[in-house]
Amino acid sequence: MRTLSNSMDGSDVQAWQKFLSGQGLLAPGNVIGHFGPLTDEATRKFQQQHELVADGVVGPKTVTAAMQLGFTEPSHPAVAGALAEVHPELARRAAALIAIADARTPPLHSVVTDGFRSFTEQNALFSKGRNAAGEIVDRSKVVTMVRAGGSYHNYGLAVDIASLHGAKTVWDETEENIRGPIGQQQGLEWGGAWTSFVDRPHFQLTAGLTAKQCLEIYHQHGDDIHAVWARVNELLGSRDALQPGEEVE
Repeated sequence: MRTLSNSMDGSDVQAWQKFLSGQGLLAPGNVIGHFGPLTDEATRKFQQQHELVADGVVGPKTVTAAMQLGFTEPSHPAVAGALAEVHPELARRAAALIAIADARTPPLHSVVTDGFRSFTEQNALFSKGRNAAGEIVDRSKVVTMVRAGGSYHNYGLAVDIASLHGAKTVWDETEENIRGPIGQQQGLEWGGAWTSFVDRPHFQLTAGLTAKQCLEIYHQHGDDIHAVWARVNELLGSRDALQPGEEVE
């Protein structure tokens, strides 16, 4: 389960609130799926009761104590399709993003349009709107600014999320601006917050690695993206994980 704290929303927040209510720490009427001041206060009381740091953050130690009292971690939406090919932690966070966005009123209808992208696919996209020398000749057709190896998609560290309007996939800026902050709340970098190349459908989990560093690790380990994933896992457990990656698509 993701770490929960003040101002977050989602089905996992609601599951935590139900547990607190069952412990007599939160009124049933406050089981609403939004982590507000009352949930924060109830969480701190639970932590005090179990001699934990009373910071109001539902992290691993708090969850472990709760599980001993019958709390069950809620499952995340099934990871399938494009999400099945990306880093598992990215898939989990993207699935949580989609679950929260699509549970809104009115709901969004989200679809992952791109996840892992091979080097061949990257170069094919790079050629769009460019001549053989790589010079831009039609900016309206440009999809990406980088060649193979320069995109986090090439390492399964990025996804693009669009909207379904009926059976049609669309890129709706209003809906993308709703998803963006939700993704940031999940600890993902959002391309809509970039300044050099704004890319609102794009979310990435880089743990601070640059695309160049990813490429070096990839080649050093026999062109294996799992070596990149292993390094990301290491960094996610350190302060380095707080650093953003590059603004590349």
